[in-house]
Amino acid sequence: MELYSQCLLSKDNCLRMVWIPTRFAKKDKIIECKVNGKWVNGWTISEAYHTKLTRKELDALYVQYKDTRKASDI
Repeated sequence: MELYSQCLLSKDNCLRMVWIPTRFAKKDKIIECKVNGKWVNGWTISEAYHTKLTRKELDALYVQYKDTRKASDI
C-alpha cells in the first residue's frame, strides 16, 4: 500500500500544493509536476509535510471536496 504526502512545490514565482508518493517527498528535491495536462520539469519541493494518506483516503477527500463545492457554489 503506497502512502502519499502533501507537499508545497515552487517554480519561478508559482506555488502549488500537491499530494505525491511519500517515497518522492523530500525537501529540496526537483521533480516534474503535471500542469494543464502536461508534465513540467523543474518544480522544487519547498516543504514536505508529515501527514500521510493512502490513495483510498485521498479519493474520499476529493469526493468530499467536490460535494462541498457543489453545495456552496452559487
